[in-house]
This record gives sequence, structure tokens and C-alpha cells, in this order.
Amino acid sequence: MPTTLNPSLTRGVEFGQLDTWRNIFYNHYANGENGLISADTWTRLLYRGYRYQAKKQVAFDEVSYNSATGTYVFGKNGIKDSGVVDTKLTDTASAVTSRLTKTISGRGSLIIEDTGINAVGKQTVTSDNMIAVVSDRKKVDTEFKGLNIKATTGMLLSRYDQKTTVKSSQVETPPWLITQTRKNNKVKETALLLDDATIKLGKSGAKFDYNSYFKKSGVSNPQLNKQWSDMLKGGLVIGSSVVELVNNTTITLGPESNFMLTNASIKENAKGEESFNYQSVYGSNGAVIPNPPSIIKIGAGTSIVQDASGFSFIDAPKRNRRNSLSQGTGQSQDDWIDASISRNRIEIASGGKLALGMTGIEPFDLKLAKNAEFSFYATSDTTFFDTSFIKAGEIKGKLIIYTWDTSTEIGNFLDNRGITYVRKSKASEAVNGEVTVITQPYTLGAGKLNVVRTFGYLVDVDFMKKK
Repeated sequence: MPTTLNPSLTRGVEFGQLDTWRNIFYNHYANGENGLISADTWTRLLYRGYRYQAKKQVAFDEVSYNSATGTYVFGKNGIKDSGVVDTKLTDTASAVTSRLTKTISGRGSLIIEDTGINAVGKQTVTSDNMIAVVSDRKKVDTEFKGLNIKATTGMLLSRYDQKTTVKSSQVETPPWLITQTRKNNKVKETALLLDDATIKLGKSGAKFDYNSYFKKSGVSNPQLNKQWSDMLKGGLVIGSSVVELVNNTTITLGPESNFMLTNASIKENAKGEESFNYQSVYGSNGAVIPNPPSIIKIGAGTSIVQDASGFSFIDAPKRNRRNSLSQGTGQSQDDWIDASISRNRIEIASGGKLALGMTGIEPFDLKLAKNAEFSFYATSDTTFFDTSFIKAGEIKGKLIIYTWDTSTEIGNFLDNRGITYVRKSKASEAVNGEVTVITQPYTLGAGKLNVVRTFGYLVDVDFMKKK
């Protein structure tokens, strides 16, 4: 028999998870993040996983690839069962990059630098650890075409003012971090173009062991971090990047996944993780300039859909850390928001769809075309529900707000802000140009909330207690 959770039971859990996840660059105020994971920790762990063997990478062996009769396996040290190495692929291995004719499978990470991969027919590229698409600051756009790409641990796209296209391909990995470096702080029209691509981001049953590397790294093993497994539940962080979906592209974020849209980013080939910030330093005089905003363009017939159990945050450019509610009230928006640059932006064309799980929202710009759809789940605590995107946005399509048995609270919240809305029972009843509120009772076992994490959180942590 369906079981409905009392909103008062879930309120602290929902809000607590959002209040942790929303933190990027600025650490969560509590040590250990109350057993949850922030976007800051998520991003740093994924980046550290990619950089773990940065000084010990080996070049892709094109000769061995050419002589392989079937699948070519890279990332073996060469001495039988002696360990794993990371492999760097550049345009010097033209037989692979311009005309891939066989499956390539890596025991370690695959680092693809300033080149794409074009397959003959359909080919598979896999890594037991990570796949990273990076740049050595060459001014070259790249394309990955006709590929099945699988990375057990995660993926990183970190390029220098270049366009990367993934075309007629499938990508499957738990987390994907997209972070860009901009020349002179200018926004390229599109940093990542997903054209007829299927992207699946969710928990993987396989697990890579960082102890299997042939050589020890000079840095600590990121896998030892207690929140490593939380990162592997999957998700997508877009940092100061422009991502465009066209031609039936779909991105699916699985159960317990995380999503973040932010202008905070890591500047690869600068100081690495030390450069992680909302701002960048330019010129000989060391001028500090905010990073450009992130933009998602969801084209006609394309979609990004997150499982309802996931958590998302649409970030605003920051100049200071935004306090948690438990740290006291009274902090004005002017104290933390950076109003000197444009907000992060989401554009959804007619027939496009963005569906997010439990979502926190800071000021951002929304352009929702007729017959487009944007939906998200709102927490009963509305601290992280900024409504300026409704008041100032272009809402010609369907804007749907789901709630867990709290439609009265959300309704009162919208009323107090002068926002007109209608209550409906299902998404198919939503109409263009309206804000629709739909109540969703929680059914035990339906995967809508992480009950295991919920009970541990309620028992172990008094989140609203001041530190």
C-alpha cells in the first residue's frame, strides 16, 4: 500500500542535502559536510582522480594498436601483471584519431589532448578508470564521432577556448565534469556540442582500484576520501561552459545523481586545482575578473532528465560565500552575489525538455520557448528557491514545479511573491505560458527519496543547530 511521508519528516533532509550540495569552491561550513557531499568536494575528487598519475602518463602506442587483430588494450605497464598506467592520446597517433577501426580498451585512464576521435562505422572506447578530454592550449576544435564511450570512474572535459563536438555517439559514465578556460575571459559560442548523442550518467557496478597503478603517485589517493562513493553515484557539473544539445540528444542522470550549473571552474594548465574559483586572474597587473557564466542550450527534440531522487543546484556568480541558514540570518544578497557579470542561463527551444530532481535555485536567466518544458522538485523550505527567473524570464512554455505533499506551502510562497500559478494533477495537463504546481505523494520504494541516507542523517546530525 502506498505510504506518504510527512513533509515535516523530509523537510530537514531535503534542505540539508541541498544546503550541502550547493557549495562549490566555498567549502561547506561543517567539517565532513555532515556525511553528505558538496559540489566542491565532488568536483575536486573527480579532478584529483584525473590528475593522480599526471606525471607518469605514457604515450599511446600506435604501433601496437596497428598490429592488434582484435580489441587493442592499452594501459598495461608491459611487464606481465605488474600494474596499470594512464595513457595520453594526441594527434600524433593519427591512425587512431582520424580513422578508428577497432575497439580500444584501457586498464588505466585515457587522456585525450588536443584531438578528437573519428570512427569508421561504430567503434568502442573504454577506460577502467577515467576519460579526460583536455588541452595544451592549442587553438583547435575537435570532434568525437561514431563512438561508444564508457569510463568506469568518470569523465572530464577541460579545454582552452575550444569547441568539442560529440556526434552520433553514446557516452556512459558516472560523473562528468565540464570546465573551461576562456581566453581573455570571452565566452565561446559553444564549448561542448552534443549532436545526436546519448549520454547516460549514473552509478556504475564496476570499480577501479587506484592501488593497481604501476607507480605510486606523489599525491594522496583520492579514492580514500570517504565521499568518493558519493561522487560515483553520478552526475553532471558544468562550470563556466557553454553546452548545447541538438538533433535528438538526450542526457539522463540516474537515481541519487547530482547536477550543478555554475560559473566556478578549474583552469587546466594554469595551476590546476589551485585555480578553482569564481574568478580568474588576467594580465601582468593581476586583474581579477569573474568567470563567464555557464549556458545550457537545449534544442528542439533534445532533453536533460534527472531521476526525481537526484539533487540539483542552479548557482549564481559569487563574490563571497553565501552563509547557511544555520549560521544565522541577516546576510543580504548583495553580500554574496556577483552582479558584475551576466547570470548563468538556460535556454530551452520548442520541443526541448529539462527535468530536474530536488532543486535549489539562485538568480539565473531562463528562456523557455513555446512547447518547451522545464520542471523541478521544490523543497518545502524555500530558502534556496529564488523566483526571479519566473518574474524576469521569458516563460512561453511549460514551467512545472513538483512538490512532496507540500503544495499549500509552495502555493503560499508563490502567492507572497505575486506569481500566478495553477494546480494540476499531472504534467500532461500543463499548458504553455503558465506556472504549474503538481503534488507528488511519496510511495515507499519508488526511489523518490534516499531513505537510508535520510534516517542516518536525522539520527546523526542536528543540521539546524548552530556550530
